[in-house]
Amino acid sequence: MTPKKASVITVILAVLGLIFTVIGMFTFSQDKVVVGIAFWIASVIAGRFIKKKSFAKS
Repeated sequence: MTPKKASVITVILAVLGLIFTVIGMFTFSQDKVVVGIAFWIASVIAGRFIKKKSFAKS
């Protein structure tokens, strides 16, 4: 996977996390906030995993 595609995946996960978190906060839905936080965490983990993988190649 190229770094450009990898960064797009992390950005998409972060955007989904932001959307779910904001919608959950305005609709007072705790489930949506939790899903949003899960997407944020997934984006951070994916970013770190991709970063490690790209450093290992070089």
